[in-house]
Amino acid sequence: MPRRSGPVRIGITLGDPAGVGPEVVARSLSDPAVSGAAEFRIIGDAEVWKRACRRLRIAVPPHPFEDLQNVESPVQMGRMEAKCGQASLQYLDRALELWKSGEIDALVTAPLCKEAVNLSGVSFSGHTGYLARALGVDLPVMVLAGGTVRVILVTEHVPLREVPGLISKERIVRMVRIAAADLKEAFGLRRRRIAVCGLNPHAGEGGLLGTEDRDLVAPAVRCLKEEGLDVHGPFPSDGIFPDVYQGKYDAVVCMYHDQGLTPLKMVFRQVSVNCTFGLPFVRTSPAHGTAFDIAGKGKADPHSTMQAICTAADWAGRRRARKRAC
Repeated sequence: MPRRSGPVRIGITLGDPAGVGPEVVARSLSDPAVSGAAEFRIIGDAEVWKRACRRLRIAVPPHPFEDLQNVESPVQMGRMEAKCGQASLQYLDRALELWKSGEIDALVTAPLCKEAVNLSGVSFSGHTGYLARALGVDLPVMVLAGGTVRVILVTEHVPLREVPGLISKERIVRMVRIAAADLKEAFGLRRRRIAVCGLNPHAGEGGLLGTEDRDLVAPAVRCLKEEGLDVHGPFPSDGIFPDVYQGKYDAVVCMYHDQGLTPLKMVFRQVSVNCTFGLPFVRTSPAHGTAFDIAGKGKADPHSTMQAICTAADWAGRRRARKRAC
């Protein structure tokens, strides 16, 4: 297949039709700096898209639109419904088809509602796992970025009681390897100084507060250092984030969802981006949910979506340049 030149092509799914996805995408693409960052193809229901633009009193962005026509009746904004969950998953499936046929280089996904998708009869825990299963990827890596802080999650959307059983030396090593490679491409980082948080308070206190950090996390760090990666830890999570904020590290590995996302969003909530590493294509999303409480009211802040789009464009551009150089 000949290598393609020209602008990066990004598919954007609209997410749950009753959530803030359509409006934050519309607002983002009405910004000339964002709209000019790539070629776009919007994937959703055209009537939902047009209604979102009318509510915001903005012109419908002039980008190609994949109209699935899969929302049968007017959507009640802010209401969780199985039909909206089903529609949002169909947008995602269509995006995968477009990538497989070579029509898009990257994907930005607006928020969908996991509960609504499950109500539609599909077992679904999030975009990351769904995309990985569809593409045969056994270990995707969820990375949240805001400012100069990048959080790598060893476990994602799982109950807290299940986290210790999912932590292993092998899992940490594999995920950090993947993250170290994609951090360079996604964010243009030459150096990747990575801190690793412990699972337990005080990183286990040598086994007094739990043995996982001593027996699993520390050996993983040693293994990665032996491979030549600039990896350090395990550190107590309550103490390492000030160093991360100050730029001592380029990324921090966290053992579970809230350990990493709480300190990130306290500082960078409006501009955080969710990236999936380890996939064969670029995927980003805004780092927030459907926000049903404000959906349709014109209050949703588009900056996280704007950042997700620009990150995808930069990342896909660097990936294309690397492939050309090979």
